[in-house]
Amino acid sequence: MPIVSVQTRSGLVNFNCTISTPTTTDALSIDPNLPTILFMHGPYLPQIAFQSQFSDPLLRKFNLVTFDFRVHGETTGAEIPEGYGQEDVADDVLRLMDTLSLPSCHIMAVSLGTVIALEIAITHPERCLSLLLISPLGLEEAEELKVQHAKIHEYWRSGYPDHASAYANRNRNKLNGHHSSNDIDANEEQNEERVLEEVLKDVFYGCVQMAFSGQKSEMSDACLSIAFTYASRQWSPLHSPSAFDQFRYATLDLYNNRKAFGKSRLSKIRKSCPIRMFTGEADRTETPRSAVVLERQMREVGLEDVGLVEVDGAPHLVSVHHAGVTNSVLHSLVMQHHKATQPSVPIPDAPTPVFSPWTPILRRAGWIPEGEDEEADAGLIMHHQGFSSTSLNTREKVSI
Repeated sequence: MPIVSVQTRSGLVNFNCTISTPTTTDALSIDPNLPTILFMHGPYLPQIAFQSQFSDPLLRKFNLVTFDFRVHGETTGAEIPEGYGQEDVADDVLRLMDTLSLPSCHIMAVSLGTVIALEIAITHPERCLSLLLISPLGLEEAEELKVQHAKIHEYWRSGYPDHASAYANRNRNKLNGHHSSNDIDANEEQNEERVLEEVLKDVFYGCVQMAFSGQKSEMSDACLSIAFTYASRQWSPLHSPSAFDQFRYATLDLYNNRKAFGKSRLSKIRKSCPIRMFTGEADRTETPRSAVVLERQMREVGLEDVGLVEVDGAPHLVSVHHAGVTNSVLHSLVMQHHKATQPSVPIPDAPTPVFSPWTPILRRAGWIPEGEDEEADAGLIMHHQGFSSTSLNTREKVSI
């Protein structure tokens, strides 16, 4: 999986990317003769959220490309500036697409990633062939959810109690007009390595619990374990003095400061761009209501091919446990466009079996692929006791 260096507005960023083609699970580049699908994850759970797409033979007949957003997963480099918004994230993605020499793409995005996908479809409509949006966020964040996001950030800081105290002091000084670099007193300096790991695990579990609506499987537990390991690196003040701020800019602030698109902006999407949206019947957020409004606005501005489906029993992250529904629709979108634009160019089936690039680390985190073990968990059961950090030696990094 390549590490791709991109010069962004705020500095050099090393994006952790994954490229799979029909013949190569872990490729360095796409097959230029095939359609390309670009995947964008939501907050907290990085690109491994697309395990169910990259392991599906139906989709592996195409180029599949994804990456970790900044301050997520294994993406590193320049820090996010305060005020980093959806326009900045979209610009980062477009620069990454250029660096990878990606053609116009079909885009599948989840949760907060749908905001970025729509931003690209609005500002650079020629880069987007179709949109498949999982739990799209089209309206401004509800006030009660803003409070919840702020609490997540506060609780995460409490897992590093001494650093949290220094962070609070620094912010108080900043509000009072005092800017001091010496925010940690002598007592805090002596205890700065103190980490309450169980608190961090509980906070992170709470972050994702709402997205899964309590529906878990062995694969979900493995994904959580891996994502927690990434989070404990990216958002830890032991790794970076600015980690708390970076965590806030990349999650809390992006959520709370994003703006509704409105009909004037939605009208800039290509009229013929097919858009499919999915929400979960068990989603505990405001997303289902937001998606209904978004669909209506899209139709009112003349977008010709828009569909919204609510999946029975599905949580916010519809595409994890209901991939059979979302993947077949995504496959149809890609094939319809290909047949309309390149009818004489056949797309062969992917060789079978196909494997996800993340299968090895998921195995190490406790996931047993279905069919390998007759006792493998086929149900959606929460195993909080099994939620633990995982040692990740994921792969050799290759710079492009």
